[in-house]
Amino acid sequence: MKKSFKQYLSLLFFFIIGALYSQDTIVSHYISISHYKEDGNKLTRKDTANFQFYNGDTLVAISPDYKSPLDKNKVKVAYEPKDSIFLNLYKNVVYNTDKSQKEKLYMRYWKDSIKVFFEAGVSDQHAKELMQFAYKISKDIDSLNIKRVFRSKDANYRVYYLNSEYKTDFEPRITGKSGYYVHWNAKNQIYKGDLKINSDLIENGLSVELLKFHFFRSLGYFKGSKNLSCESYLSGCNNLRQLTQPDLELLKYHYSYGVCKGVNLEDFEKLHAHMIKSKEQNPNVPLYVMHRE
Repeated sequence: MKKSFKQYLSLLFFFIIGALYSQDTIVSHYISISHYKEDGNKLTRKDTANFQFYNGDTLVAISPDYKSPLDKNKVKVAYEPKDSIFLNLYKNVVYNTDKSQKEKLYMRYWKDSIKVFFEAGVSDQHAKELMQFAYKISKDIDSLNIKRVFRSKDANYRVYYLNSEYKTDFEPRITGKSGYYVHWNAKNQIYKGDLKINSDLIENGLSVELLKFHFFRSLGYFKGSKNLSCESYLSGCNNLRQLTQPDLELLKYHYSYGVCKGVNLEDFEKLHAHMIKSKEQNPNVPLYVMHRE
């Protein structure tokens, strides 16, 4: 794991190191030596004379405007820092850290637009309410785009009701009275989803509330946290819940590109530990995360 983490780090980050001289600040930019060589560069005496060493890795000094040929399809986004309380909450709902895990869990998110199609059993009013809710939670998140489509072939997210009149169970892997099922690729990007409400088994008037609850959770394959109040969508409680400000903050952070995407818990913690340490050592130097477009 140590080797893969170093490789991942070298691809995602420019190491930025600050040095103070009298009253002026000189900022030097560094990248991993392996990344530097992959770019086709040959080491010079000047390079070796200015090596820096971090966590067992050798870093090569580069100019601030250096552009790697490997990074032509990448974008650089400022790192988004959060305190330990928030990060622990985030790990609860993304990595299910309230429970012991036998296997690694990964951050999962929608990379492309979510195109919602409502099957015939869903009333126009219920469809309208869910889409209003979707707009409300996504309007301040640039990377989360949700829209309604009117042909099933154009959709990647289906909403349907199961009852005595509408008996087609499009996704039987959704068990219980209501729930969702999502699919993701090797990059942990969710690309397809289904949301089911068995309206014959749901108390009258609760179908829309369950639509909102399961839809919200399906946006990140989110789990519940015992550290959130029971009214929260992302709490670990079983009572009827509602959208809260912590829910919105956690969702917005999940879709922020100021953090790495699709990583497992171990790498998430290592990356943040590295960033926090770098910020403590060089508080005035900006930190960035690199993403492929």
